[in-house]
Amino acid sequence: MPRPLTHQAAARHGRNCACTGTCGTHHAAGRCGTDGAELLAPADFGITPAALADIPRGQLRPWCWPCWRDALRRQQQAFVRTCPACRSTRTQDYGVPIPRTDDYADAARCHACGYAWALDPGANGACATCGGSGIVGGLALWQAPRCPCHEEFSPMAPTGQESRAS
Repeated sequence: MPRPLTHQAAARHGRNCACTGTCGTHHAAGRCGTDGAELLAPADFGITPAALADIPRGQLRPWCWPCWRDALRRQQQAFVRTCPACRSTRTQDYGVPIPRTDDYADAARCHACGYAWALDPGANGACATCGGSGIVGGLALWQAPRCPCHEEFSPMAPTGQESRAS
C-alpha cells in the first residue's frame, strides 16, 4: 500500500505526481505532474504489499490519488482469476444490476463449474483461495472467515488511514 508523502520524499522527488501513464491516461507532458501529490508508492505495481515494506524509500515515487488508484486498478485487472470452488481459470467478470439504482455490483462466474461469487474491492482479485471475494470457502459472509488477501489489499483512504471494510 502507498505511504503518505513525507517532507524528505517531497524534497527528493518534488510534490508533482510521477505517473507516466500507468493509470491509463495519456499525460500530455509524458508525466501527470499534478501538483500536490499525496502518496509514495513504487513505480512498479507488480510488487506485493508485503514486499513494499522492504523497498528503499529512494525507489518510491510521489503519486496523486487518482493516478495511483487507477494504476492499481489496472494492475489488479491484469491477472488470471481463479474459481474458489473448482480452481478453474475459466472465469468471467460481470456486473449484477443493483435494484432501484443505475449501479452494478462486481461479480464473477466460473464457466467450468457454474459457481458465481461477488467480488470485494478490498480483496486480491488474483487470489486462488477466494477468487477476489475476500471470503474463504464459498460460505455466506456471516459464516466464513475473511481471506488473508483481504487485509493485504484493503483500499486506503487518501489520508493514509485504512478504510473500515466490513
